[in-house]
Amino acid sequence: MNLIVTIDTEEDTWGCFQPEGHTVENVERIVELQDLFDRFRVKPTYLVTYPVVMNDRSVSILRGILEKGNCEIGAHCHPWNTPPFEEATDERNSMLCNLPGELQYRKISALHDAIQRRFSVAPISFRSGRWGYGPEVAKCILELGYKIDSSITPYTDWSQEHGPDFSTMSPCPYKFSCEDIYSHKPDGPLVEIPA
Repeated sequence: MNLIVTIDTEEDTWGCFQPEGHTVENVERIVELQDLFDRFRVKPTYLVTYPVVMNDRSVSILRGILEKGNCEIGAHCHPWNTPPFEEATDERNSMLCNLPGELQYRKISALHDAIQRRFSVAPISFRSGRWGYGPEVAKCILELGYKIDSSITPYTDWSQEHGPDFSTMSPCPYKFSCEDIYSHKPDGPLVEIPA
């Protein structure tokens, strides 16, 4: 059995759908958490949002862990605070999958580029903020070189929050293609690791 630990490393007030003014004080606590991971030789994946990537102190903390080889840095896209800001800021648009495909790509690309610039790594793991995942998101991450998605929450329906319905999805990992993101394809270029 393999244990995969992923941590949504995000702003303190992530439920406030506004583009700016987010604090990231919670990232300070990662130091203690990482000490625990190090003790048990667990290598977590910190899935970072744009406000975390743009905060010097957060980057310093995470970069120190990364440079020791004790973590992976991945992307966690919250559309309401990841540029460009072209959509109305509301609950429906807080689900990445509800935005036009081209805008999804530009937001994911902005986060991806910021991670590369600030951490000097190309992230390969991705999770949609609020689980707002769909076929266009999969196409975007494949184009940007991601290998792993973990946006699916098995047995959960997010439609009341304007999101996708994963109620028929299994918790089993699988390879898939962008043509059918919910079905196993042995030679698929992406791996889904449901949360």
